[in-house]
Amino acid sequence: MGIIGVQLILFCFGLFMLYVSFIYWKRRAFTNTTFAVWMFIWICFLTFSLFPKLMEPLWQDLFFVRAMDFGMIIAFMILTFLTIENNVRIKKYEEQLEQLVRKMAVKKAKRK
Repeated sequence: MGIIGVQLILFCFGLFMLYVSFIYWKRRAFTNTTFAVWMFIWICFLTFSLFPKLMEPLWQDLFFVRAMDFGMIIAFMILTFLTIENNVRIKKYEEQLEQLVRKMAVKKAKRK
């Protein structure tokens, strides 16, 4: 079986995301551990996009009709986790910002 259109698109996307992850690592936006995790994820993505038959035993054992069903459920699980993680971090930064603004307001009030 040759590479079909969807596989080619997924492969190009995986390569692009490898490149983006590398750029963020070079800019020191990613730690070495974070970079390694993302590299592992994108290499697995590339492998499974080129060789979808590797995942077939897993999704058949889990009673999925199509590989796309399995992929969508995994994607929803990842997006849910990232949404919760993002929300927790935003709340933390809001609290830090509020404390900083309070300290600055107290200093300004003491000067007057």
